[in-house]
Amino acid sequence: MLVRVTVAATAAFVFASPWAGSLAAQEANPKLPPIERNKAAQDDSEPIEPTERIVLFNGKDFTGLTAWHSEHGYDSPPELYRVTDGTIHIRGEQDGYVRTNQRFKNYHVGVEYKWGEHRTNTSGLVRNSGLLLNGSGIDGGAGGKFMASVECQLAQGREADAIGVGGRDKNGDPIRTTFTGIMKVGDDRYPRWNPAEGEPLKYSGRQFWWSKHDPEFKNQIDTQGRFDVASPYGEWTKVEAICWQDTVTLKVNGHAVMQLYDVHPSSGYILLQNEKYEVFFRNFEVKPVAEEDRFTKPTRSDE
Repeated sequence: MLVRVTVAATAAFVFASPWAGSLAAQEANPKLPPIERNKAAQDDSEPIEPTERIVLFNGKDFTGLTAWHSEHGYDSPPELYRVTDGTIHIRGEQDGYVRTNQRFKNYHVGVEYKWGEHRTNTSGLVRNSGLLLNGSGIDGGAGGKFMASVECQLAQGREADAIGVGGRDKNGDPIRTTFTGIMKVGDDRYPRWNPAEGEPLKYSGRQFWWSKHDPEFKNQIDTQGRFDVASPYGEWTKVEAICWQDTVTLKVNGHAVMQLYDVHPSSGYILLQNEKYEVFFRNFEVKPVAEEDRFTKPTRSDE
């Protein structure tokens, strides 16, 4: 089966990347894909707000989805993105993503993922992927790899860290991804989400770490931090993102581990990232945001 493909924003699972770094770096972005070609591939209609559960992947084919690859663009060989045993099977060759054809706003997205064995990153560092939210601009607008978006990190030991991925619009102008969180900077000098003891911190290129990110985590493949809530290697992990107005709440296996506000972009495509590691996705769906899940900007903010 030949799959139609699409590219998104980058995610550095360590601390930064050329497209997820400073806002200046987001705007630099010299490796642009052909803008005219990508214009025709995307839907500019208004984002929809779910009123009921919507299945984004039917378990049989890529209906309603588009794939992008950093090397092949929309013409990826079928073995790179395929359906295997009712899952979206991303081979892990180079970079890219599978995204929804529809744009969404005020949505609750959920998906389960499990790591495969194949990888083209041979560094020995943790397996890496992401759930990219509010995708905006052109496919491949982030260095030919990804799309401007808010990344919910899926790298081992860093699940639900938050990264801002900058990209480009159809005119080639930069799209800057910004957000704020209630963060506490630890002794290791990295910011962790801490709504009880933290202070408002605007994203400026340094990855926001989830609430119990282990300071002693060694970043080695197939290892976990002492406090991880994600499932061990070989098992399925469920990740959810609740995107309400300009806020985002991230959950891993039912645990809320990150909240952001003043999020921009605040609507857009939803992407499953390919970042050099084989990964399987299933139960990919959106639903309305429940009343009790509608996070709003904290009143303690002095912004």
